Amino acid sequence: MLTEKEIEFIEEFQGCDDHERLLLSRNKYEGINVPLCVNSIKARKKIRNKLPEWYGNPRLAYPNLLCTEQCSSQATAEYKVSVLKRLLRFDTPAGHTGADLTAGLGADSLYLSHLTEKLYCYEQNRELCRALEYNMKELGRENIAVTEMETTLESVAALPGNLSFIYIDPARREAGDSSRRKYSIKECTPNLLELADALLHKSGILMAKLSPMADIRECLRLLPQTTEVHVVAVNNECRELLFVMQPEERGMPHGHQALIYGVNICQKEGEMMYSGCFTFRLLEEEEAVARYCSRPGNYLYEPDRHLLKSGAFKLLSQRYNLLKLAPATHLYTSNEPCSGFPGKMFSITEVCDFSKQTMKSMAKRFPVINLTSRNFPLGSDAMKKAYGIRDGGGRHLFITTLSDSRKIIILAQIPTNGD
Repeated sequence: MLTEKEIEFIEEFQGCDDHERLLLSRNKYEGINVPLCVNSIKARKKIRNKLPEWYGNPRLAYPNLLCTEQCSSQATAEYKVSVLKRLLRFDTPAGHTGADLTAGLGADSLYLSHLTEKLYCYEQNRELCRALEYNMKELGRENIAVTEMETTLESVAALPGNLSFIYIDPARREAGDSSRRKYSIKECTPNLLELADALLHKSGILMAKLSPMADIRECLRLLPQTTEVHVVAVNNECRELLFVMQPEERGMPHGHQALIYGVNICQKEGEMMYSGCFTFRLLEEEEAVARYCSRPGNYLYEPDRHLLKSGAFKLLSQRYNLLKLAPATHLYTSNEPCSGFPGKMFSITEVCDFSKQTMKSMAKRFPVINLTSRNFPLGSDAMKKAYGIRDGGGRHLFITTLSDSRKIIILAQIPTNGD
């Protein structure tokens, strides 16, 4: 898709921010598709941190910017591979085949292809199909077969049989209006609710990527074939929900008893590591007994965001022997430090009852401080605006509510090694 002259053009102007000037002067560059090259320059800036392996190859084509916004990151794609390796009891790709039914740009396909002798990639957009086929060859993945196809019950019936796994990422944008996001599984395309059973007839493992905004309990109700749910965060920002489905005859706990995995992928200087890993079943959370405090102790604990999304609230109190501040306040406390907590631990320096006057005094003392509002009438941004506080520094201010409905202010900081 890209000629050598176009690749040289992309490398030469990669640092250029005046894209309009390049487009207006397109006639100067004979034999170069300047709009395509400018699109690639913009796309490469978007994927620099998201897909570093792709960014390292200037020969790749990006037919539109939306595909770079919607695609998975390298970190989450590699996490999917780790999950499938475990489920497949993976030793070698020999004998394994897989299908990516919504391949798009191919970010997931590239990494999934390392699990298989053959990966069948399907995409309904013709332009994306051409780019996908071209890019996979440029990336040296000769075991990928690309087909232009819309995923329907009819096309699913025509898929190869006995696939080792099937991966699907239903579109969460309104057709013709890319700015409108859809979070309900019922609104996404293709319709996973209609296809799930037919897909499980073709493969023993179905992995679906859903919006991080989707309701886990509602999705489990709608997809009772689910055996695992993975809440995946990158640098403490929830990015994906992965629902793994398997046939009933495999003997795995389904639906409400599915295992829920929470994981945070930390990226630092090109290295990736997992932190805050937590596994549970919804029944465990329902049966857990949390203990509540009348006043915070010496330490405060803030769970990572993937745990807040997963819904493991009472269970954190029970497993780590911590006191919860209130049923709807997902902060925890103890007098002695708790090692291994999946989140941040703070050393508490002050606790006082909330009042506007006290808050004004705090804002005067600490005009720059990290403020968090939890289970409080005003959210964090509204509190900062109301009292003229800017985030920054090493101290933290928590505005929250105790189990007796008392509103309090907690001043805290990350403990040093000596604390």
